[in-house]
Amino acid sequence: WMHNGMLNLSGEKMAKSTGHVVTLLDSLAERDPIAVRLFYLRTHYRKPLEYSDEALDDAEASLARLRSFRRRSPDVLEAEPDAAALDAFRAAMDDDLDVAGGLAVLFDLVRRGNTGLDAGDDVEPLVAAFDEIVGVLGLEAPVIETELDVTAIAAALGLGAEFDSVDSLVEARNAARRERDWAAADAIRDALAAEGIVIEDTADGTSWHRN
Repeated sequence: WMHNGMLNLSGEKMAKSTGHVVTLLDSLAERDPIAVRLFYLRTHYRKPLEYSDEALDDAEASLARLRSFRRRSPDVLEAEPDAAALDAFRAAMDDDLDVAGGLAVLFDLVRRGNTGLDAGDDVEPLVAAFDEIVGVLGLEAPVIETELDVTAIAAALGLGAEFDSVDSLVEARNAARRERDWAAADAIRDALAAEGIVIEDTADGTSWHRN
């Protein structure tokens, strides 16, 4: 999408001639590129766009909500997407590219999906619609597979050679937490975080994912 509206910074129009400017490359260097995309999508292309750290923080938080929902959702193989949600999304996009309206449909899907997951309901049609809408908007996180030397991480933490998977390190952290060895638990969490592994503790147990 091209944004034809004025881009403002601190209430003033960005202008290279005055030095009152933040470049796209600057934003991408400091922020999740998908969050930057979401930031732009939130404002109609004909309207002025106010650039601020607070707005980008909010976009990153919203993106985290989308990713969190998808991580806890089942894989969808053959489920038909929720027709009403797709119709609402198409209607918004057909209305002069009302992407903000389309995003409202997406986040309503997330709300309903999370409620359904909490209740143990079948949410596969909602998840299938979510996947389709996210694909259209380009909000999917790129899949970057990198080699993770778990054995080296374990050695740096002073753990044995038997710790050779992320799951084994997560279990070692959980064991340290049960023994109230908070320093050891935090050291394992921080070492994994440095490699882009995020640990999440929920009522259903501990899980991890790549950041």
